[in-house]
Amino acid sequence: MRTSRFALVAAIACGTVLGTSSVAMAVDSTDNTSSLEAGLSPNYQSSTKAGPATLFSQVQTFDADGGPFTIVDKAAERVTIDFDDDIKILDGKAANKFDTCGGQGGNDLNAFTTAQAARDCSDAVVGSGQAVALVPAAPPAPPVVPVELTITTINGPETVAGPACTAPAENQGGPEGCEYVGGNPQVILHAYNQALAFITTVGGEVRDSSNATPTLDYGKSLVVNDAPDTAGDAGSLILFNSTVGAEITEIKVKNNNTKKEVTKVKDYNYTMATCGNDNANGGLEYDFQGNWVYDDGTTDVDTFKQKCSNETVADPTP
Repeated sequence: MRTSRFALVAAIACGTVLGTSSVAMAVDSTDNTSSLEAGLSPNYQSSTKAGPATLFSQVQTFDADGGPFTIVDKAAERVTIDFDDDIKILDGKAANKFDTCGGQGGNDLNAFTTAQAARDCSDAVVGSGQAVALVPAAPPAPPVVPVELTITTINGPETVAGPACTAPAENQGGPEGCEYVGGNPQVILHAYNQALAFITTVGGEVRDSSNATPTLDYGKSLVVNDAPDTAGDAGSLILFNSTVGAEITEIKVKNNNTKKEVTKVKDYNYTMATCGNDNANGGLEYDFQGNWVYDDGTTDVDTFKQKCSNETVADPTP
């Protein structure tokens, strides 16, 4: 666990989704309630040819017994999001067209503000979002203070195979990149709060989902095996979201300055999608799933569905 990087220091103490239904399925966590929201835009896509799209994902974790501003007793150590197999992330040639930046786990950006990260990684920024953390505070401030963080989503370098993860526990976990398969796209999530001059980064591996079933047709997963601590586990991260969907335009000119000059323009998208699945679990839809492992080893699972439509079916109702 990168406590020094992920702890909100002692100085702290002195989204609307595109329509769908969610089904929470707590497995064995007795302290937390976690949920996932996700959506694709546009959710009208061809049944066979993938089209450009933006992908929104949001995870939330609250104390099961307290109010929304209660710090959870056992924070999330590992978080995985599964995406429908109709959703393509860096598919085909796009994987080699986007710049990479940030180093493994975002190590190269640990001292960068949002503006600095966006400047130095301008061609690798693929999305943005926000997060909210709860941290304890000393009088005269309220006992718990919400801290808003700006999220910059960056296409990181290809992952490397990682060692086994340590057992989850307070102020333990990781190490960064643990149990990564390696050779897959990496998402760098850079978080910054200007007022507190707080910066943290976390990496996630995009790899084939291991949770697909006959009725839940997941394709790719975002795996974060060392989720950020907040105030050394004295606080908690209650909300984290990001929207991704960057596009690279490549222009090639052949036979320049001749009568046979030809200009070819090709777009490459970070995320693309079709709408071709008509499964037994609700018809044309995108399936999403979130999995959480907490510091005490307990877990939660939540699923989320979004209707989609193609050329054979009318536009879906949000």
